[in-house]
Formats: sequence, C-alpha cells, structure tokens
Amino acid sequence: LPTAVGRTIGGWLVTRDYFGPGSYRIELKMPQSVGACSAMWTFHYEEGYPGTPLYDDLIADGLDQEGDELNGYYAVRNHEIDIEVPTALASNLDQEDVSYQNARFNCWRGETTGTYTADTVAHGVNLNDGQHHEIGFDWVLDPTPKIDFFIDGVLHHTLTTNIPDIPGRLWIGVWF
Repeated sequence: LPTAVGRTIGGWLVTRDYFGPGSYRIELKMPQSVGACSAMWTFHYEEGYPGTPLYDDLIADGLDQEGDELNGYYAVRNHEIDIEVPTALASNLDQEDVSYQNARFNCWRGETTGTYTADTVAHGVNLNDGQHHEIGFDWVLDPTPKIDFFIDGVLHHTLTTNIPDIPGRLWIGVWF
C-alpha cells in the first residue's frame, strides 16, 4: 500500500467470508532482513456507543466502557488471533533486539487490559533463511478453549486465556 508520500508500507490479503474454530496454516517465505512484519490473523471488530443495543450487549458481556466525557464513550469487542514475525521479546525493554527466531502469539476479546493475551516467544526457528516455512494455529472452543500455535508443523505455544468465540475474516500480510 502506498502512503501519501509515495512510500510502500505493506499489503495484505483478506477473506470475504468469516471463519470460526479450526486449523489455519499458510506457507510463506519471510523477508531476509529485519524491517518488515509478516503476519496471519483472524479478525472481528465491533464498536458500540451508549444508547445503542450493541453497546448494551458489549457491556453486558463484561467489556469495559472506554473513552471519556469530552470525546465520547464506547465499548469494543475485538476478537482476534494472530502470529507476527519478527519481534523482540517482551523482556527486551528497548524492543531493539528483533529476531526472526521470535514471534508474537496473541489473542483478543476486547482492547482493554485483561481482555487480550499477547505473548512473545523465542521459538528458535530461523524463519528468514530463504526457505519456505509453514506457520499456523489451531483454534479450539470445545471442550476447553485454546489456541495452539505451530511453525513447520511443530507446536511452539498454547494460549488458554481470552480465546475468541466469534468467527472472523482471515488476514495474511506484511508491513514495514
């Protein structure tokens, strides 16, 4: 996508259809240099405002009111599962040690603290080695909600909190 000053910032593919729990895999060849983020994610977003049935539903579901009196109040349901590579680990305070051997494995049910789980993991796979790699996740709701994250067919991380339960569109993209 070009910006107003003509620079490319990335691009993505998005499904028209919404997909729920299941197994998601893509094969890709990562950029060899640090400076671009490759990702795959599911996404469903709703924003409700006071006085609307959607706002009432979001608050009843336990989501927090956001905003302020000056700019207005709202509530958000953001159901999302994503893998982002490369990244720095959360323990790296200045976030400068970015590596293709680290990934962000995230899931969201809202946007306020406590409604999302964002983990950075040192998975150890050299994803910018010039070869094709498979990344993906299994989204499970029954009997126990969880998301298992895979690289080249190997389980590298599992999340069990803030697991989405609403279908979303599948996105695949890279941005700089």
